[in-house]
Amino acid sequence: MTDRSGCGLAELTVLQVVDELSGGRGGELIVAAEVLDELDRRIGLGPSYAYSMVCDLLTPWVIPVTLLATNGLPSDRVLRYTTPAAHTECRLSWAGELVVAAEAGVIAPVPAGLINGTWWRGGAQPPLDPFRVIAALRKLVEDPGLPDGRLLQVAGRPVSLTDSELTGDFDALAQGRPATIREAPRITRTDTAVPPAPGEPAGTPAGPSELADGTERRRRPVHLIVDAVPRHLSAPDLYDEIRSQILPEGWRPPEPPPGSRLRLGPEIRERTAARALPIAHMRDESKQSDIRLEISLRPGADPQAVQAQLARLDALGTDHAAQFPAPLPDLLRSWVATHRHEDIAASLNQLEAAAQADRRKPLHSTQ
Repeated sequence: MTDRSGCGLAELTVLQVVDELSGGRGGELIVAAEVLDELDRRIGLGPSYAYSMVCDLLTPWVIPVTLLATNGLPSDRVLRYTTPAAHTECRLSWAGELVVAAEAGVIAPVPAGLINGTWWRGGAQPPLDPFRVIAALRKLVEDPGLPDGRLLQVAGRPVSLTDSELTGDFDALAQGRPATIREAPRITRTDTAVPPAPGEPAGTPAGPSELADGTERRRRPVHLIVDAVPRHLSAPDLYDEIRSQILPEGWRPPEPPPGSRLRLGPEIRERTAARALPIAHMRDESKQSDIRLEISLRPGADPQAVQAQLARLDALGTDHAAQFPAPLPDLLRSWVATHRHEDIAASLNQLEAAAQADRRKPLHSTQ
């Protein structure tokens, strides 16, 4: 990591190459394939590895402070497809320009690496909210003796860039100890009532219908909503994972074959049957960066029970090994103490404005 931006050497080289090829600050968009060729020439980072990094640096659900901007994201969360590098253009984002300027000594250091962490590239350091980190660093500039507890209140916990729910031992993590952080989708119940089960069993067991189009699908009631999905899942992945747990109405666990020593007691059979999701229909309402699945339940189903069933599906969440290189208060204090002789108040103001601008208008090329 560099001491002026906290970025890794490979990602910093990406930014410097983009800066040079695009003509510097406010330069033109350049084809990503040209960036990859130059990276391979300079540091031997092959195109397939480098392109993944380029895509990560410009994707807002991968890092909180994007360092590249593009005329159109090369991938989304609905399709399992990445636009080839020859058809992707990029240049520095506003925050990326600050990182390059800080590394060149033109401005004071910026804490981009501290904010973005290393989860995005398979490391252990989780991302933080950029505006809370900047606020915490400002507090330390004003009052170096700020108590750790107050400092952590301002800096906040790690964040999910898809608004997924994070659970784990955040106290241990803040103290610099290793922790496992679980990232899982948000599953909410609507106010729509589920109709009661019919008085007599249905004549033919029925599984869930496929996704439908047109007005017919819009008339179906929505009982559960799954959104804020971790980025390791695309919309088709989410649908397939839930779909695989849906069994025909009235399904019961099969009996062991004749002669088998295996016996399923009544309690085991009941628990196994209870895991089958009583879902009638699912509707995908996902967009480029947001996954949303609307679920209609079968008559007689208990929405709260199904909500709990979905929450227990391991495949819908992901576990992150997490650890800061030191207690988080120490990291923040060290950053301020190391750079106190420079005008970090100004660079923090610049980074805050850049991050806000990139979020408001991420397609940097249109400005």
